[in-house]
Order: sequence, then C-alpha cells, then structure tokens
Amino acid sequence: MRQQIKLQSVCFQNKNLFFNMMDKYIYDLSGYEKTDVMNDGKFDISEFQKYLRSDKYKAFIIFFDCNPAGIVAYSRRFSGQGWIIDLTELFVMHRYRNKGISTYVISFLLSKLHGVWRVDFHPKNMVARIFWINFVDTYSDGKFKLLKNNKQRCYPDGTPSYTVIFQNIDANIKINT
Repeated sequence: MRQQIKLQSVCFQNKNLFFNMMDKYIYDLSGYEKTDVMNDGKFDISEFQKYLRSDKYKAFIIFFDCNPAGIVAYSRRFSGQGWIIDLTELFVMHRYRNKGISTYVISFLLSKLHGVWRVDFHPKNMVARIFWINFVDTYSDGKFKLLKNNKQRCYPDGTPSYTVIFQNIDANIKINT
C-alpha cells in the first residue's frame, strides 16, 4: 500500500486538532526551550491564535495515511526586493519521523512559495539542526547562510537561534552567501 502525505489548511473547523498538535509540538521543544506547562497541565499555545486571525500567517496540519502526523506553518512578507518566507513551525510526531514527511512538505511549500526563506531552530535541537543544514545544503547546492547565535531571534530560555537563510531556486532575489 502506498503511503500518502496530505496538508490541510488550518481554519476554525479544525482549530482544536491544530491546537492539540501544537501542544505536542511545544512538549517536544520543551526539552530545549525549558518551557513549563500551565496549571491545567497544557502548554500555553495562545500565541498560535495568529494562524487563525491573520493573513500574514499560514498553517497546515500534516496527515500521513489519513492520520494527523504534525504541523507546518510560515509567515510571508514583501520587502523591497521580493518575498521573504519565515518557516515558523515544523513538527512531525515521533511515530512518523524518518519517513520523508518533512522533506516532502518543505519541498511542496518551496514549489509554491518563491522568495528568500528563513528557518530558525534551537542550537540544542540536533534533529532540527541536522535536518535543516542537510536539506538546505542539498536544495540550494550549498548556497545558503547559517547564522549561529542569532541574537535577533531568541528562544523563551534566552538562547539565540541558529538561522538558515536560502533562496528558493525559482526566485529572483539574491542573498549574500
């Protein structure tokens, strides 16, 4: 049987599923970001309301063989030179990792969203670090920036992010590498 990956746009009808997936995502990150749960045992996901309220943000629930498997989200803004896409969230549940889901999802988004991409990840998150550096290196043919200790983008624990910046291969915007 062929396995299928599908993306479902987040909307008010599936917001509970999205927020449940976000709670699992924050749990996954809590080991790096030192995030605590609230009194009800859940993580504070109120900042993710923006995906329902603003056209600047877009989020999807990732399905694998019809099962919720993760989330992906981004924001997009226009600068004087073109579009800048910030991949703000990418999470695949442990059960579904190492099946090519992240690579498929990001490749799909890259085929639709042209511009300069920015991806932040916690430097202690070795899974994200290895994935993003390998993916972007292959995708961009080595033409990307890796900003270590990016103090403009810090995590809740105060740790500066690692940021990869690369250009969509179909974009006309140039970045300095």
